[in-house]
Amino acid sequence: MIKKMAASPFIRNVVAYSSANLVDQSITMVRGFVIRRLLPPEIMGFWNFVSVIQGVLGIFDFGGISGASRELPVAAGKGDSEDALKIRSAAFWFTVIQNFVVGSVALIYIYFIKKTDYLPWQTTAAYAGVVIFFLGTIQSLYSTFYSGAQQFVALSRIMLAASILDGVAFPLCTYLWGLGGLIAMSIVSTLIRASLFFFSGWVTGFRVRCRIYGNTLKRILSFGFSLRVVDYPYGVFQMVDILWVTRFLGLEALALFSLAKAFSMQVIDVTNKTGTVYAMRFLEQTGRKVSKESLAVQMKQYIIFQLLVMVPLLSWAAFVFLPFVVDRFIPKYSPSNKTFLIFLVSGFFYVINSGLTNPWVAEKKLVRRGTANLFGLAVMTASVSVQWYVLGNRSISGIAYASITGQYLYFVYMVFAVGKEYWTYLECLEVVLSVTAGALWAYLVISFGYAHIARDVDFVKHLLSTVQTGIVTFLALLPVVIYGFRRSRVLKGWS
Repeated sequence: MIKKMAASPFIRNVVAYSSANLVDQSITMVRGFVIRRLLPPEIMGFWNFVSVIQGVLGIFDFGGISGASRELPVAAGKGDSEDALKIRSAAFWFTVIQNFVVGSVALIYIYFIKKTDYLPWQTTAAYAGVVIFFLGTIQSLYSTFYSGAQQFVALSRIMLAASILDGVAFPLCTYLWGLGGLIAMSIVSTLIRASLFFFSGWVTGFRVRCRIYGNTLKRILSFGFSLRVVDYPYGVFQMVDILWVTRFLGLEALALFSLAKAFSMQVIDVTNKTGTVYAMRFLEQTGRKVSKESLAVQMKQYIIFQLLVMVPLLSWAAFVFLPFVVDRFIPKYSPSNKTFLIFLVSGFFYVINSGLTNPWVAEKKLVRRGTANLFGLAVMTASVSVQWYVLGNRSISGIAYASITGQYLYFVYMVFAVGKEYWTYLECLEVVLSVTAGALWAYLVISFGYAHIARDVDFVKHLLSTVQTGIVTFLALLPVVIYGFRRSRVLKGWS
């Protein structure tokens, strides 16, 4: 039985989870700067290959976690703790067995087929990626258990502890033993994270029986596997740009591109935690049979607040801080700054953060979701292909522009495809136009500001120029934020 706790209001969960994630991302960014200070781009490319391997293996998932992430909050809404226990047990054992098999096949493939094609460090990175993929299973499962129970405050504490460990250990091991130390520590860290999540979850009350309940597993996978199948195109959609760079531009370009995309995703991930809290709330409300009218109002409030308040503010803060630190402390990575500023715009169109996927998950409308994902993959592939073959822009910035184009078209599609069932056509159009205008204005302001920062000067002058530009750009972005805050009225009724 889960220990009964006082229900945490939505705002409290958002503040706790987002704040913890903000600290986590800040530590991760500082850690990334220190590591890149120690390792040049041509070496960092091998480290980035670890993430590429994990991303590829993640595609081979049959939906145990995806199904549990829907069923757990619904069970919580119904107050059925026994069903929640069966869901956790089925999802746990199925996912552990599945990832062990996938990881084993990957190791065999790398050793017998790809080993001769890879450079020595590339082979090591591939092996590490497989091991980390498997060990990360426990963290993924227990993060889902915490989220499904809406215990985001407790989850935040675990995140902070793990983040501090990585923030100290990764740079230290890199300094002492170089790339080998970094890769070894990433494996050790993942093992420690898994242990921390497992024992903390056990103490909290997220027990797992040594049994897979057939009917429960069937229910989980009937949704989860179907969701994974229809989401396969979206998984590839998310990786088209980085796979393209890996294939055609080499490891050094991959290091620069990965830095830009990773930093932008870290910024987006701050808002993603708010999206996770909102998604669990949405599903729990579905279990409680909250009216569709109320859900429609909250969804519009949320999307406007998320995309026109949080995203502009976070994008501005990242623009002021990150390029300055890159230029001053890891100048070999300065060519990635322009690409990073382009990727900041993706926060406006990142569909997972917008809450647009929640209704189709709650109502199990997977055919529509699959159609949307195929559309997204098609427009992303077309955007990158046109940029590469037609326009001839074969730089990492060109790929970034193409990626943003694909994400924008997918976002527009989703607003109308999902929104038409909750809002009027004019409301859908309002969301698209306001977010488009906000994103365009933010990019123009940020690009103009970056172009006018004095960089080829000493540290103090560079810092003063950055601060002055930061003030001006903040004032320029303020109308977007004020509009989003006033239009969303997000604090009204969100308790």
